[in-house]
Amino acid sequence: MNAAAQNMWRAVLVDDERLARQRLKTLLESHPRVAVVGEAADLPTARHVIKEQRPDVVFLDIHLSPGDGFDLLPALPAETAVVFVTAHAPHAVRAFETHALDYLLKPVHPDRLATTLQRLGSTVKKTAAQGRRLAPGEAIIVKSGIGWRRFLLQEVTTISAAGSYSRIGLCNGEPVLLLRSLEEWAELLPTTGFLRVDRSLIVNLGAVQHFDIKNRDEALLHLQGTKTPVPLGRVAIRELRRALEAPRPEE
Repeated sequence: MNAAAQNMWRAVLVDDERLARQRLKTLLESHPRVAVVGEAADLPTARHVIKEQRPDVVFLDIHLSPGDGFDLLPALPAETAVVFVTAHAPHAVRAFETHALDYLLKPVHPDRLATTLQRLGSTVKKTAAQGRRLAPGEAIIVKSGIGWRRFLLQEVTTISAAGSYSRIGLCNGEPVLLLRSLEEWAELLPTTGFLRVDRSLIVNLGAVQHFDIKNRDEALLHLQGTKTPVPLGRVAIRELRRALEAPRPEE
């Protein structure tokens, strides 16, 4: 991928009206930094396209047939911006309650779209692509349902694989399901403090209280602020013991 392609904003259009998608696509194609990488007319197709393309922005109609554009929000990657596009102005309040980037009324006016793209330019942050890791005390903001949730990195106890998603275990809180792979988390997390103990689990070493070894293939990991221990297999037991028994740098 050349430098120009890397600087493009990848967009997906979700609207059950083909002509509406075509008009918006035509408007977007006049902007040199926007590439429309996918389209969808319904929620199942939208989920598939977004999973495959991981766009920077989704232009999302609210009234789909059948369904509701708000139902798509939990499937969006945390870094993907949302621009609602609809013919019904009263939905603007609910759209902004979800912390959408912007709200466009149909028919979309070119000048109004240009304003939206200016906002997008100041919002899009490809953290992993830029090679920047999260700082130990940094806050993470993720989509949760139709809203957003904020928590500090040190509140994370575990990150486990859940198909195409990852489940973030939190100290004294309900877990969060996020469309992000463990490989992506491995590139984002600080180089110290978090350990990938096997293919499907990352552990915050600072949250470990103790673990009970039943046999060489089974143990239960007890973490700060959690009631239910996490089961570990042979590889995870070995890696965790090695990390916890290793001398600290200051020693």
